Amino acid sequence: MQFRIFPVQNLEIDWMLKYVGEQYLDNTGNRDLLLHSYLVNDLRLAYLLSGEKLPDIEFTMLVNNLFNTLYESNGFVYDGVPYFYPQAGIHFLAGLNVRF
Repeated sequence: MQFRIFPVQNLEIDWMLKYVGEQYLDNTGNRDLLLHSYLVNDLRLAYLLSGEKLPDIEFTMLVNNLFNTLYESNGFVYDGVPYFYPQAGIHFLAGLNVRF
């Protein structure tokens, strides 16, 4: 699910939610081999500077896993033992786009 607003001219704010339900690592239905459900929130900000004689310049910032949710999105089973891959906590990305 995504919510997008434009609070002022040239500013875009996106709030993205991703919900994933329970999943099993194999087809046995064993609850010990279960990936629990999780909800992750991301936030994206974008600001566009534009002028008649200047190129369009867009600054972006993305905050992944905004609330630092602890979750595993995948894993595997070896010899009946489950192994899970924990995902990254909160992390940031920044970008600059220039259009001529």
